[in-house]
Amino acid sequence: MTLVRAFTQITTPSTVPTNQYPNSATITDLALTTTPVVALPARSANNRRGFLIENDGSSSMIFGYGSTVSVASRTALLFPNDFYEDTSGWQGPVAVASVTTPGAANITEMVYI
Repeated sequence: MTLVRAFTQITTPSTVPTNQYPNSATITDLALTTTPVVALPARSANNRRGFLIENDGSSSMIFGYGSTVSVASRTALLFPNDFYEDTSGWQGPVAVASVTTPGAANITEMVYI
């Protein structure tokens, strides 16, 4: 007696599933002060694929996952010309602020439409 495995054919989808990849990116050039601001609002539709933050100012900046950020409580400190890429799919707000003097940041958010 032998064990025989039945032949099964794998079917592959003929089209890419809807919303598999982002097809829109919002780029924001934001002037920063030492007062925290919400740079990216929460995505109630859960359609954020990721975001990039580039410190293109001359002062260091901080950012945090959430609606507020401080030097003591932050996600990251970015020096001038540093950037941070989030690919985790964070859907909540992101707050940013300059550490000392006014600065600037470029923020790119990729979302599903």
